[in-house]
Amino acid sequence: MADGEITGTVKIDGVAAQRQLIGISYAPQELEGEDEPRRIVVGETTSAEDGSYTLETPGFIDEVIVLALDNYGEIWRPNRAYGVGDRVRPTRGNETGYGYDITIAGTSGTEEPTWWVPAGGSDTGSIGAATAQAKQLWWSVAHAPILPTPSEVAPFDLHWESVSLLLQFEGENASKIFVDSSNNNLTITDFGDAQISTTNSKFGGSSGLFDGAGDYLAVPGIADFALASGDKKFTVECWARPTGSNQMIVFARGSATITWATGNLEWLIYVNPTNQLEIQMRNGATTPASYKGGTISLAGVWQHLAVSSDGTTVRGFINGVQVFSGPMSAIYAATASPSLEVGRLGSAGLGYSGMLHDLRITKGVARYTDVFTPPADQFPTVGP
Repeated sequence: MADGEITGTVKIDGVAAQRQLIGISYAPQELEGEDEPRRIVVGETTSAEDGSYTLETPGFIDEVIVLALDNYGEIWRPNRAYGVGDRVRPTRGNETGYGYDITIAGTSGTEEPTWWVPAGGSDTGSIGAATAQAKQLWWSVAHAPILPTPSEVAPFDLHWESVSLLLQFEGENASKIFVDSSNNNLTITDFGDAQISTTNSKFGGSSGLFDGAGDYLAVPGIADFALASGDKKFTVECWARPTGSNQMIVFARGSATITWATGNLEWLIYVNPTNQLEIQMRNGATTPASYKGGTISLAGVWQHLAVSSDGTTVRGFINGVQVFSGPMSAIYAATASPSLEVGRLGSAGLGYSGMLHDLRITKGVARYTDVFTPPADQFPTVGP
């Protein structure tokens, strides 16, 4: 649950006051391991001298009782050493309506004093060897129900632990340092003139630039890139701004001399000869299963491309609109462990020309199964 906060001003008899504040759930809460619901403390703070306060309620945004407590001090005890500034109260509770602030240090003695009220007389008296000044106390004040305002929460990825690769292409112009921001922190090897560019970007001020003539990135072939393994659930996506001709590889899991039948090529996602979004996947034959649709613009505009499988059906999306679907039943993982290439397909080439941003692979999660709104900001790099 999100965090919340309550702001306000404490006033006692119309006057701003500094008080200890306790937030208590307005409704009884069901708690793990307990048979009966009960109210719980959801936050504590102290108001400032002008009475203002912000009470944070971590993980709680339901209605709250805000309780303002005076400082009632400690109960008088015999032979107790009191220091200046300590507050003492009678053993029989707030019988006088006053607390007693120590102004001269001393020991309380063996007998509880006769507590005094400064009605027309001195407000100072003795507590054993100590001297104290009477201060009027106030009963607790409560305000309820108050609904906390949800706090601003930093963006997070609900499926962060399933992210296998995240390339955000951040950096200085012309830099050739590429960073995997996923927890895998994979080593990215660049080839050709692949570089960071600040000329144009979807988010964050920079993107990856590829010229289509030998520019690509190589990523070690970890098990998570075997998209058809396990439950066959995955999502591969990026923001793309292609500017070249068609037949441009965006992602491919294959290396060296590529052959579908021998298992050193598992899948590829590319702009096909008719400018469609297409995924080809290994099905054990000499030619792959192929699913395609939609139209990718080559006019230098940013487009969100995504291919997502729920384990039964694989779907393709351009800017959140579904453009193809197909069965996953006959799709197989590679028998080898080829590397992942961004912007090229092994010996076949088919180099990508244009810019890329927020390239992400999520294994084990179908992020998109229907029409959706493309992300409005850069992908987060933390989980909940």
